[in-house]
Amino acid sequence: MKIKLIILLSLPLFIFSSCSSDDDNIPKLNPKSPTYVNDWIYEQMGMYYLWNETLPANPDKSLSPDKFFDALLNKSDRFSWIQDNYLDLMSSLSGVSSGDIGFEYVGYLISEGSDLVVGQIAYVKPNTPAQSAGLKRGDLFTKVDGVALTTTNWRTLLSGQNSTAQITFVDSEFVNQTNKTIGKISKYAENPVYMDSTYTVGNKKIGYLVYNFFANDNGSGDRQYDLKLNKVFAGFKSKGITDLVLDLRYNSGGSMLSGVILSSLIVPDLSTDKVFSSVQFNSLYQAAYVKKYGAGSLTDKFMDKIEVNKTKQEKLNNPGTIKSLYVLTSGWTASASEMLINGLKPYMNVYLIGTTTVGKNVGSYTIYDEENKTTNKWGMQPIVLKYFNSNGTSDFEKGFIPDEELNDNNIHKFALGDLQEVMLQTAIQKITGVSGVRNAQADAKLLQSQGSSVERKPWSNKGIVDNRVLVPMNNLQE
Repeated sequence: MKIKLIILLSLPLFIFSSCSSDDDNIPKLNPKSPTYVNDWIYEQMGMYYLWNETLPANPDKSLSPDKFFDALLNKSDRFSWIQDNYLDLMSSLSGVSSGDIGFEYVGYLISEGSDLVVGQIAYVKPNTPAQSAGLKRGDLFTKVDGVALTTTNWRTLLSGQNSTAQITFVDSEFVNQTNKTIGKISKYAENPVYMDSTYTVGNKKIGYLVYNFFANDNGSGDRQYDLKLNKVFAGFKSKGITDLVLDLRYNSGGSMLSGVILSSLIVPDLSTDKVFSSVQFNSLYQAAYVKKYGAGSLTDKFMDKIEVNKTKQEKLNNPGTIKSLYVLTSGWTASASEMLINGLKPYMNVYLIGTTTVGKNVGSYTIYDEENKTTNKWGMQPIVLKYFNSNGTSDFEKGFIPDEELNDNNIHKFALGDLQEVMLQTAIQKITGVSGVRNAQADAKLLQSQGSSVERKPWSNKGIVDNRVLVPMNNLQE
């Protein structure tokens, strides 16, 4: 049996290896068996799943593949998942979405004791009908196609297959209403490098980067998003920034490879001899892996270039002047974002502003059945490893607690990058020691958040490990 494996900590995917199952130690499955898909799932989970020792001995293979997969998961596993079409899985992990409304939003209760919800735009995506319609961060809405947002429907009203949505926007008093019809985009490739800026405050030159997920490219293999990151840091380098504010409040994960690249662009005294992270597999797989490749193969080091292809490389534009990193976080900051925080802590001051992060210190691989992909189209993303920083630390299962607690739930929101925007302003105050002038109206708060559309993104909280090859077990046993 041929198995394709794709390694992830949350985004663009690369197919790294496949193998033929001619090893007699692994019994061949019968593709004609009515339980073949579940047999295949169980076999793969037994070889690669981080918690393979807790798999049930006699699972019910009469279940549908998705329910069967869920029945195998360890009780502490919040992140593994499976889809009925591996091609859709691979496409979605590259940041390509269908029926995209063109903005991300957060839902809040309108009042205590009510089930009515108000949506607030977190950011508008570029080159979308939403941007053309003049929608902006902070806009409030209460209805979609005439249906009021409630605690039970607000997550799904904008995710239907209709080509447009009529959205009812309201003012900050929830009184005056305006209806706008917004077109959706069938195949929208979102660029994670949302915006960047540089500010000079006193003797400080401060870089600011909004990075909304970790991805190499849109699935094209050209590394366009990583190259865009590198271009941003070329600008930071030319301006000699002393401090960096990295806005990850809407970043719920992505490619581990992009995580290493961004960390390598930030870290002081960049050296490819320095360890960024190390990984731990299940005991069965790790023993075979170390036997074949040695214990050193479990460590990942900082990088000094982007490998676009075999003939093209681009040197990383690490400024070498960044003294401190200030990370803006939220309850949606996860996975590769947390890997970056954890990986840089041994090398520099990392100061967190916002709310507690998700707490995802594990990574997953995309696995699908290459040999029988015409009949078995299922693709799964099981957790296969746990990662640590150079100090051997991986103790943030409950999330990183911010150094300064700050909830981004203001009714009146300034644009990302505006010096009056509450989280950026707080970071700059910490860097410079100079307090900014606050607009009192901007401090009015919404009620408790019910969640965010960011949570619906395919890579949300899904650690995608694409900086190392998950070698098929058969190859390790040769």
